[in-house]
Amino acid sequence: MNKNKLGGHHLTEIIKNEILQNNLGVNEDDLFNLRCIKEKMCFVPYLNDIDFYLNSNEDIISEEKKLYKLPDESIIEIPKKARLTAAELLFT
Repeated sequence: MNKNKLGGHHLTEIIKNEILQNNLGVNEDDLFNLRCIKEKMCFVPYLNDIDFYLNSNEDIISEEKKLYKLPDESIIEIPKKARLTAAELLFT
């Protein structure tokens, strides 16, 4: 058995980078919201094939589960890649 030395802060960094690349309006210093996005929005696809899921035009997650409300009441859509990549690292 191999040990994976990833922790929650590593996954938060991945989410932060994805969100910043997409200019979604979240400040990179806003760790509280970044952690909340990670905890509420990330998942591992049941198909066990992240490449298939990322390249698919379909999204098995309902529209409401892709949206996140920020403290200023604005709503952002978290991209599929951001929702998948952080959690997937735990299983690779």
